[in-house]
Amino acid sequence: MERFFKKLFPKVSPVELIERHAHICHEVAKDLQIAIKKYLDGQPLEEYERLVDRYEKDSDEIKTQMKKIYSNLRWSFFDKAEVRKLISDQEKMVDITDDIIKLLTMNQIDEIPQDIKDMMMELTSEVVKSVENMVKTIYGLEKVAESSFSPAEIEKEEMLMEKVEKDETLTDEIGKKLGQRIFSLKNSMNPVDVIFLGRITTMLMEVADLAENAAERIKLLFS
Repeated sequence: MERFFKKLFPKVSPVELIERHAHICHEVAKDLQIAIKKYLDGQPLEEYERLVDRYEKDSDEIKTQMKKIYSNLRWSFFDKAEVRKLISDQEKMVDITDDIIKLLTMNQIDEIPQDIKDMMMELTSEVVKSVENMVKTIYGLEKVAESSFSPAEIEKEEMLMEKVEKDETLTDEIGKKLGQRIFSLKNSMNPVDVIFLGRITTMLMEVADLAENAAERIKLLFS
């Protein structure tokens, strides 16, 4: 009987693990913003590289825990397959952030035009905002479940999801303008540096895309 109840009610609930993972995404996004600022100021990033490596390890551990729980769980508020996809989207956000910071440690550009620096910080700020709003939707999952999927709680979640979608649209707009500005320097700037900055820009946009994907996954969990 005890084993039966453990399968119904594990010590750590899947929702709690999703929230822990969301917290990691939020912390990583904030560290990314600091790392981008330090890079543009010509400061070392090794500290943040080690920090994000640790977050990546924590992310992997949560994914393993989730897999173990769902292999035994007999009942859940939310569809298991969609929860796995949600965790996967969050994991990709951590991985891409790790890749961005590692790339930044490989190529220091001495002279970056100030307008490009400003646009890159603006883009990063919007990416962080999209992750923050995605995290809020995840923290709302438990309330939705506890309310027995009440229309009022679902409406609150949907409003947050709309914010994530707007954030992602804005990051696309800023990212496109930034990319155009970067590649307008292809005849006056080292081509390798142009491609490098363009790649960092698209990777930042990918983080916002994944935040939107995660928010859409959440919508599927209670639709």
